[in-house]
Amino acid sequence: QIDFEGKTPNTPFVVASDLSNPEGLAWDQDGSLVVVETGTNRLTRIDLSTGDKTTIVDNLEISGPGPEGFPPTYGFDGVAISPSGDIYVTGGAVNVIYRITQN
Repeated sequence: QIDFEGKTPNTPFVVASDLSNPEGLAWDQDGSLVVVETGTNRLTRIDLSTGDKTTIVDNLEISGPGPEGFPPTYGFDGVAISPSGDIYVTGGAVNVIYRITQN
């Protein structure tokens, strides 16, 4: 997180760590951050007040390995959350969009 006071940014601070190739980000209805971790094919919820991480779903088929000379996540996978709370995740490796409905 980087806050600005005037034109100079304040010193940033870490809100979550030990993520595996984080890509897409979205705000959940409860104020948590939802992130696609392409390094583990996982969708994770982060409580921004504590930094605690909770796995929403594992084993998504999302980004494949990058071509030689490219980083492992050369294709960007994203996440969006609908007003109903359904979570949509793009899977660039297999050209799909997943819908995750939470109970």
